[in-house]
Amino acid sequence: MISLVKISLAICSYNRYEKLKVLLEVLKKQIENSAFAAKTIGSSFELIIVDNNSADETKSLKDFSIKDNEYKYLVEMKPGLSAARNKALREFTGDLICFLDDDVIVQPNFIASLLKISKRPLVEIGIIGARVKLPKELKESNFLKKYRFISPSVFPEHDYGSFAKKYPFQEQAKFMENPIGACFLMSRDVVDSLSMFNENIGVGAKKFGETLHEDTEFFRRAMNQGISLEYSPELCVEHPLDDDRLDTRRIYNWYFNSGKSFVLLAKHKPEIFAKKNQAELIGVPYALLKFWPSFLNFEFLEIPFYMHFKLVVVYFLSVLVHLTMQESWVIFYKAQFFKTMGEIAGFRLVKLVET
Repeated sequence: MISLVKISLAICSYNRYEKLKVLLEVLKKQIENSAFAAKTIGSSFELIIVDNNSADETKSLKDFSIKDNEYKYLVEMKPGLSAARNKALREFTGDLICFLDDDVIVQPNFIASLLKISKRPLVEIGIIGARVKLPKELKESNFLKKYRFISPSVFPEHDYGSFAKKYPFQEQAKFMENPIGACFLMSRDVVDSLSMFNENIGVGAKKFGETLHEDTEFFRRAMNQGISLEYSPELCVEHPLDDDRLDTRRIYNWYFNSGKSFVLLAKHKPEIFAKKNQAELIGVPYALLKFWPSFLNFEFLEIPFYMHFKLVVVYFLSVLVHLTMQESWVIFYKAQFFKTMGEIAGFRLVKLVET
């Protein structure tokens, strides 16, 4: 007897009507073209839009529909991607839920890949991260060479080969601990066992100003509870780049907010961001931390001394590399300088919260 499996697709959106409309039409076409295959294996779809109080034409999509499948248009008034995702988590009725950014381009076999995953025993599905690719023409150009030392998450990109693997893994000299939020899938059992996304951090959240890594916090929390995290390249999307994503000022701003966010998370979620991760986020190799003299663990202007030391060192290096005329190194060390400034801002925010 075929067991029915419903797959919920959730897209949280804010003021991206045109891109969202294109994505909906592509998903609709793929779902309707896959109707026979879905019926054969006993799967159906639920498409959910969470409008995070957009000011554009997004509201006109409330009358969108998909033949023989469910469609929900929801509004979340509280600003922030985490709040919008939590709205979807409260309202979805599927056995699996797949989150998509509103500006991605799904590959032609995207729905077929979801149907293939739905045939697996649900108890074996934890969290599955997609392969997130940059546009081919951009990837093959020389333009990105100056950003070769910059974190792929800035763009974002999460492209680590054609073979499935469990997180964490080592790939291309990078240690990957979790998926990214552009596209990921999880079972209802996972949703029921975890608390919601942290609404105090993430894109659009207001409490601490601009912050990032609400997805990282969620995934690390899942891993800490023993939930399986898997990289699945067959679940693939392309993430186009707006012009501002390649603006170095935006990249430096991303690093600043990244540094600030990780300090906030390390302080308020120590059970997930263990000592090793705290050491890495302040730029000190964990292996060397045990040699750090304890008498230097004091605060100056309410900021740990080692952060002042790191700021001076990174600033010196960022100035020094200008002499090499290697643009990629200049961008990298400037990014590290802004990340350190963000970490210091994070420590100040922690002090404000504590008082």
